Amino acid sequence: MKWTVVVIFNILCMHDARSYCPSLCICKSNKPGDGASQEPPPEDLLRLKCGGSPTQITELKEIDFTKIYNGVVSLNLSGNAISTLSRELHLPNIQKLDLSYNQISLVESDAFYNMTTLQKLDLSNNQISNVYREMFKGLVNLERLVLAQNHISVLALGTFDYLVGLKQLDITENPLICDCALLWISDWARNTSVKLVGNPKCAFPENMASKIC
Repeated sequence: MKWTVVVIFNILCMHDARSYCPSLCICKSNKPGDGASQEPPPEDLLRLKCGGSPTQITELKEIDFTKIYNGVVSLNLSGNAISTLSRELHLPNIQKLDLSYNQISLVESDAFYNMTTLQKLDLSNNQISNVYREMFKGLVNLERLVLAQNHISVLALGTFDYLVGLKQLDITENPLICDCALLWISDWARNTSVKLVGNPKCAFPENMASKIC
């Protein structure tokens, strides 16, 4: 009888964790499609959309991931009012992270700590001006990075060195200064087979305005 009670209790706890969805979020299961031959995962893999109109999130700590952090593979935080990214997300199995259309101006060096499985990161339509090498440390499996429509004017040599798996980079619609310090970007893209999406254009100096980088 004692073991029966323990088993029932464990089943109820597992069900509660799988069915939990954080406040301010909509959760959807990311199960294999019909006809898939692989075995189902030990726990549900989750796709989350959190915040946005009419209830905007201003800080990542407003979302409680403690019961589901291992199962989150996709997190959409677009359309919120987040201004700073720091080490507040512990999602070791995440593959897609959408932070577009926020108010992000600062990304701390450990913001993407323990996100080694991340494949797509969208930071477009924010207020980011400073993009630096340590910002991407640990993102060894990132394949697509979107930085379009920010306030980026300068990119230092080696900025993307940690992104060894990168395949696509979007830096379009930024006020890029096309001087000698930016000459490396086209050579780097060629040598690493990274596709520069949308042919990013210069904003300055005037004689280079609207020309492809």
